[in-house]
Amino acid sequence: MVTGDGKEFQMRLAAALSPGMTAQALCSFDEHGGDYAAFAELSCPDLSKIVEADMGHCRQVHRQEGAIRATREMQFLSRSTVRAVLATDPDYPERLLQLYNAPAVIFTLGRGNLSAPHPLAVVGTRKPTPQGAKHCTDFVNALADSVDGLNIVSGLAYGIDSLSHSAALQKKVTTTAVLAHGLDMVYPAAHRDLASAIVHSGGVLVSQYPSGEKPRRQRFLERNRIIAALCDGTLVVESAQHGGSLSTANTAFELDREVFAIPGRIDDEMSQGCNLLIHRNKAQIALSADTLIDAMGWQRKQSAGSARQGSLFPELTSDQKLVVDILKSQQKDLTIDTISTLAHMSIPRVMVALSELEELGIALRQPGNRFTNN
Repeated sequence: MVTGDGKEFQMRLAAALSPGMTAQALCSFDEHGGDYAAFAELSCPDLSKIVEADMGHCRQVHRQEGAIRATREMQFLSRSTVRAVLATDPDYPERLLQLYNAPAVIFTLGRGNLSAPHPLAVVGTRKPTPQGAKHCTDFVNALADSVDGLNIVSGLAYGIDSLSHSAALQKKVTTTAVLAHGLDMVYPAAHRDLASAIVHSGGVLVSQYPSGEKPRRQRFLERNRIIAALCDGTLVVESAQHGGSLSTANTAFELDREVFAIPGRIDDEMSQGCNLLIHRNKAQIALSADTLIDAMGWQRKQSAGSARQGSLFPELTSDQKLVVDILKSQQKDLTIDTISTLAHMSIPRVMVALSELEELGIALRQPGNRFTNN
């Protein structure tokens, strides 16, 4: 999708796509009345003087390469609904401009608002435990029930990323997927339907890479910087000690944004990264959606005050505690009758306690109306 004066836009796009060009440099060039038609021919000293920064890394040969890239990209944009948003455009996300060496141009597909009031990055391992998967979904569900203007931002990867996008879609909350390649493809290919659902539900796909650029290892780390910068807060659900999602958390921390991590047992591999962030005072402990909302200073929906917010460490009633203890003590699924007998409780009381424990995610209903501890 190309809008406005095509020739003028192509010249600006050529500058933005020049290797070494950043959002900050492009904005400075524009503010100082730089001549985009002469951009590729400027010497490095002249360009540095205009933008009031050292641009020795953006050599003339690089700027000529930017012109070639722009010609190719204009052809792609003209036959697609992808938009190129320059750092000088009014709809370039303000939060992203705060990132050091932010991209001079981003590409978007979809109608989603990248400047939504309450954007939250939800990231984590590609191989979550069942408990981690549940925490991810529970947090997104509770946040969706409590906060207006929520935008769940992640990276469309396997695991926590896709779970957070899917949970947002289920709750009809806007979600943004930041990709590590051009928007002429979707990686992983298995998530094409998920990407399509994001776009058609009012969300958006975002990339700093033009069409034809393939996913490479380093680009996923660069993608993580964008995820963090687009958000006011980052929630790490599960991560190994050297998990990629920690780079997202570190960028958020450097940007002085709020970082949250769900704690876990010290011997759980997928909790080591989260525990480390908390230990190093880089993340707050995320116990529930309530604690996250309070830390962010977000205003709740009027109806959310009376809604029950799931906590990872809820206070249980005496009946609930008794039922949980029985479920934990057995090595098999239990019927309601068995629990009633072992607990010396009436069946109605057991049913009420089990229903509440299911809502809290502590008890799981199995086939045959049997129950087990989660």
